[in-house]
Amino acid sequence: MPVTTDQQLTHLALSLYNQPGVYAALLGSGISFSSGIPTAWGVVTTLIARLAAADSHEVTSSAELEEWYSQRYGEAPDYSRVIERLEGTRAGQQALLRPFFEPTAEDVEEGRKQPSPAHRALADLCVKGYVRVILTTNFDRLMERALEERGITPNVASDPAELQVIRPMRHSGVTIIKLHGDYMKANVRNAGQDLQNYDAAWDSLLDTVLDEYGLIVCGWSGDCDPALRAAIERGQPARYGTYWSAYATPSAAAQALIDHRGAQVISGLGADQFFTGVEERVSALERVNLTPPLTLDLLEARIKRHLGQPDRYRIDLQDLLEAEAKSFSEALQTAAFPDAEPTTLQDRRAALEGVEALGERWARVTRTLMKYDDGERFAPVWNRALQYLNPTGIDRTGTTFSQSLRWASVMAFCHTAFSLVAAHDRFQYATVLVAWGRREREQLFAVLKMFNPAAQGMYQDLYHKVYPGYFNPDGSALRHATSQYLKDSMLPEDLELAMDRGEVLLSLVHASLESKVAGPRPATGTFRYGQRGRDPHKAHIGAYLRSHRPEVVQLLGGAAQAVVVAEIFDQKMTEWASQGSGFGGKGFITGAAAALNESP
Repeated sequence: MPVTTDQQLTHLALSLYNQPGVYAALLGSGISFSSGIPTAWGVVTTLIARLAAADSHEVTSSAELEEWYSQRYGEAPDYSRVIERLEGTRAGQQALLRPFFEPTAEDVEEGRKQPSPAHRALADLCVKGYVRVILTTNFDRLMERALEERGITPNVASDPAELQVIRPMRHSGVTIIKLHGDYMKANVRNAGQDLQNYDAAWDSLLDTVLDEYGLIVCGWSGDCDPALRAAIERGQPARYGTYWSAYATPSAAAQALIDHRGAQVISGLGADQFFTGVEERVSALERVNLTPPLTLDLLEARIKRHLGQPDRYRIDLQDLLEAEAKSFSEALQTAAFPDAEPTTLQDRRAALEGVEALGERWARVTRTLMKYDDGERFAPVWNRALQYLNPTGIDRTGTTFSQSLRWASVMAFCHTAFSLVAAHDRFQYATVLVAWGRREREQLFAVLKMFNPAAQGMYQDLYHKVYPGYFNPDGSALRHATSQYLKDSMLPEDLELAMDRGEVLLSLVHASLESKVAGPRPATGTFRYGQRGRDPHKAHIGAYLRSHRPEVVQLLGGAAQAVVVAEIFDQKMTEWASQGSGFGGKGFITGAAAALNESP
């Protein structure tokens, strides 16, 4: 079934929404048409009429003007060549073009030569961070004015020399590159010789933008700028895709560029319809806070791309991780949860599922990094991103139910992270996570909750009330419903052993961080009973700790501290085993101290 224009606009809106800041816009004169600014061809026909009048020929229709010019000069009319015939200097060309772009008093009164709906819709996308780079062949200042109306002063370069003084694109809000100059300056490039080749600095900038950003093309025919065509042609196929809005059938030159970029052509829309359609769809996604399944897949794919070329994309990955950490932290602190505990199981479950969704993106970030970052080169990058995740700032003024929901998401993140540490031997990531916890020691209560594999008390009722039916092997109510729920829901079964090991690491870290007078008390999870109630297997934990002794010792703060913590761990496990504690007195794991006390 053919893809409709509406579907194409929706696909572009989803791409922008899911990947803010990765697309650049390339604008031609078509975006200014509804403002009363003529297209390049409109300028050409007006100027040809002047040439014809000066040559004592009265020609009226566009077709007749084109035919007359071709016969008179022996070539098809070309924007640059026509301007060149009328004015040979740049200053003269500037004066020639100014009336086409500057509004008269009558224009202002009637709303002409003002930012169009397309300019304003694109400005709205820029304000929200979806588009941060604009390439334009236009000399007018309508795009700048649209942004200024929304309180943004863009970073503008209309000449290669200005690249030395403007802020780098990555560190500015919105950057506009005016490839053909600005009609208010003596740098307008109209003549054919000006557009055959760009300055080396212009070319270098274009190479960077066309390589690192996806492209949204609107209002540009592709015909009148050989240097820009050459820049697009020498680039590799776009990593983020290209969308090309074409009101009519693309010219042969444009089609060659479309084929080279593998662009999706969105046909039949003027610039106003195109950009307002895209902006309205992005706004709709924001209103419903939609995160379609593809969002997580795109996020994972982007991280994997960056990991594949670490030297080239380290800064990009840093920006991505920081943005995701900020988003997770802000969601935890501002999300609205019930003030009172819902009375029905369905409502309690809906509330829990809502808070779990808050952490989905950050969980996917963590899983992708730990799975694919062989050599753990990006652990320091992850560390810097964690500074933006501030769980200790979660509001404590709400109800116990509301607080429990928020902390459940943070705890699930820590469970997932330590399970992945165990699955992929990513101890540098574990060290980063524990150091992050230690930095928050002024909020020790909050930190201990993060590193508690059982989360007894705080979440026990929450999970029992939401998912009743978790029981111990002897039939008594499960005190570790949180741990069991996470094991059942958060990780695939082939990572179950890794989660057991990750919980042991969590328990040891929890004990090393706790500072009670009576000494550290390890928290426990379902690793106490073995895998899913089957025969307990203590040996695998001891063997795991023994084989990773240097990493675990470092994680716990050194050899002396590690042995003290492990001895208390063993002691408590033995006590609970002797008491039965509803577990039949079996399945408890001991031997941590022996494993960590052995010489490497």
